[in-house]
Amino acid sequence: GLCERFSQADALLVAAYFNIFIRNADVLTLANMAQLVNVLPAMVCLPGSAKFFRQSISFAQELFLANRDMTSVDIWCKSPEFEGEFYKQVPYLDFSASANSDGSRIVVNAINRHPEKAAKLSINLLGGKIKSVSGRMLGGVALDKENSFENPKAISIAAISKTSRENSLPLPPASLCVFELKA
Repeated sequence: GLCERFSQADALLVAAYFNIFIRNADVLTLANMAQLVNVLPAMVCLPGSAKFFRQSISFAQELFLANRDMTSVDIWCKSPEFEGEFYKQVPYLDFSASANSDGSRIVVNAINRHPEKAAKLSINLLGGKIKSVSGRMLGGVALDKENSFENPKAISIAAISKTSRENSLPLPPASLCVFELKA
């Protein structure tokens, strides 16, 4: 009865914190989650049963693993804004990026906070060219959607396929997208 439930909105909040951590990697060296099962979990297990479901926040954690052993790099973006409850100007789009030591692999973490409107991400590398892009997404559901024992896959990760040759990547509404670029 003490279990906290996490929604798609919570997953986007966790992703925003991870973006903050990556953008401030020069001063932040370690971040982790204390409770992994039940109460404040990444996963909820039904006692005496094989039933379980993953919470939305665990998928955000999984997607950000692409940044492991990478170095934070600067990223600049333009985004429309909305007025939040605590902050006057909150960008709909939020980003962070990391790269391997020789810059041949770059990870871009992109959040679209808008609950209804898709966005497009255009990436330009200073002094480089993108050879290929692959991506994974947590999104395509309402902000209040949650996984449960009855519907354990209401929220899950999906592959992103790039459908055109444009230098433009899709950011569905209320989504976290992690793109891996080969440069």
